Amino acid sequence: MIFTISLILFSIFILGYLLFGLAILYHLRAYILPNWYLARTVSGLFIGISIVFLLLAAFYFFQIPWASYP
Repeated sequence: MIFTISLILFSIFILGYLLFGLAILYHLRAYILPNWYLARTVSGLFIGISIVFLLLAAFYFFQIPWASYP
């Protein structure tokens, strides 16, 4: 039961993080200076680091010994 509740809350957190990240990328691309070509690198770096952090969060979430909680 506690795993199900935690999984729902974790999923809501991840969904919120993804929506926030998409908003950042949208505004970065929408309001970029015309001659600033580093935006593509910054976007790729942000996406890469975000994926690494999301995978780490999922990995450590599933490492929690849920059976030991009442």
